[in-house]
Amino acid sequence: MNNVGKMSHFERIFNSIVDEPVDRLPAFPMVCGLSRRLVGATHREYSTISKVAANSLLAAQKEFDMDVIPLLIDLSVIAGDFGAKVRFPEENTPMVEEFLIRSVDDYEKLEAPEIPGARMKHQIETTKLIMEKVAGQVPFSVLVEGPLLVLTQLAGVERVLKDVKREPKAVDTALKVITEAIVEYLDCYPDGGGAGAICMDYLWGNRTIMSDDDYRNLESKYEPIIRRKILEKGYMYSIHNCGESPMLDIQIREYQCPLYSLATYPDRGENRSISKILTLSATKVGRFLLLAHREPSKQWV
Repeated sequence: MNNVGKMSHFERIFNSIVDEPVDRLPAFPMVCGLSRRLVGATHREYSTISKVAANSLLAAQKEFDMDVIPLLIDLSVIAGDFGAKVRFPEENTPMVEEFLIRSVDDYEKLEAPEIPGARMKHQIETTKLIMEKVAGQVPFSVLVEGPLLVLTQLAGVERVLKDVKREPKAVDTALKVITEAIVEYLDCYPDGGGAGAICMDYLWGNRTIMSDDDYRNLESKYEPIIRRKILEKGYMYSIHNCGESPMLDIQIREYQCPLYSLATYPDRGENRSISKILTLSATKVGRFLLLAHREPSKQWV
């Protein structure tokens, strides 16, 4: 029987991380853009107007009593500011419709934009508005695209995964530029003061996509630079991944990640042994808080 008294959102999250008793399991539903429906906004408004995004997420926290506010706009924020053409549907997630990188030479010519760009500013301003409302009451988690994810948004997944093998130096040149831009972008956020986390989306660190060796030669070697900046800014370090076989040993143990977010889609026929993988990884890597997310019902999309 659980004799723990009612906890605050902060107490519940941090007790979970250090494996101490909690009054209930932490709730961290990835409502994100779906939250716009609570304030009657379109997805385009959520993606372009900071006040709308902040009010949407705050309304979701109140409605669902979330222990963490998932501050995710979409996955084309950084790529859009690099110059990829992003489409903003009224009622769907923004997406890249024209890639910036179309040849091997384009990897090597890639230059960082002025930082923060317009899309970065939107996410930073949304973060500030949320901090003003809930700092010290509800933790929040800002999702930022990792270097390899940004590159696939700039060049397309098929091209990048092929060029990892045939043009690794060119790919690495672009990853270095993107990493430096991400670090500069992170530096533009207000000081976290321990009130929230910055969650890096390292979704390509997955064994259904590439080998450990390939991953170590790509995004993995730039991870310490990003992690140092996040901790320097006063945020908890967090990682998000999704898919069948995420590299949990690398992304949790080697990256020293205390808070790990994993999206699973069992109804799509993915890895049925994921629970065993998670149990084994927890045994190998030590204490961490795993936040597993299920695919939302189609009626909410």
